[in-house]
Amino acid sequence: MISTRANAPRRRRLPSYRANREKGEFVAYVGDGLNDAVVMETSDAGIAVSNASDIAMDAGDLILARDDLTLVAEAMVMARLSMRKIRQNIGWAIGYNTILIPVAAGILVPAFGLGIYSFLPMLSALAMGLSSTSVVLNSLMLKRSFRITSLGSSVRSVVASKA
Repeated sequence: MISTRANAPRRRRLPSYRANREKGEFVAYVGDGLNDAVVMETSDAGIAVSNASDIAMDAGDLILARDDLTLVAEAMVMARLSMRKIRQNIGWAIGYNTILIPVAAGILVPAFGLGIYSFLPMLSALAMGLSSTSVVLNSLMLKRSFRITSLGSSVRSVVASKA
């Protein structure tokens, strides 16, 4: 569940942060001033707003381009979509390489004879290029999927789901 605290007095910020950390919760902290920098630096995700002090911007992991807190929800959506793409790409690479590295090493030579051995380097180079291209194209789909979901229900579901 996502909980928010806004305009917390300075004396309550660090204790509130520590209490959430002790519960094992993911803590993202949005701040703009010098007194926010300590919590931003130690939180899981420190987020500085665009008009923040230089120290707050240095402490932040993410700087919002404009003073619009809905960008925090969009950043959460983008992070989840990015992690999904990373997992897809790693899974693809593991599966692809599990199959094609033995082929490149010559596992097909007993079945097809030594004649295929001269084609294996070319096939391996082609397979490597196709693998890299597929990973890049899958990653580029992230931009399209974020554009579709950021305006729709995904931003609302981030607020309703567990962080």
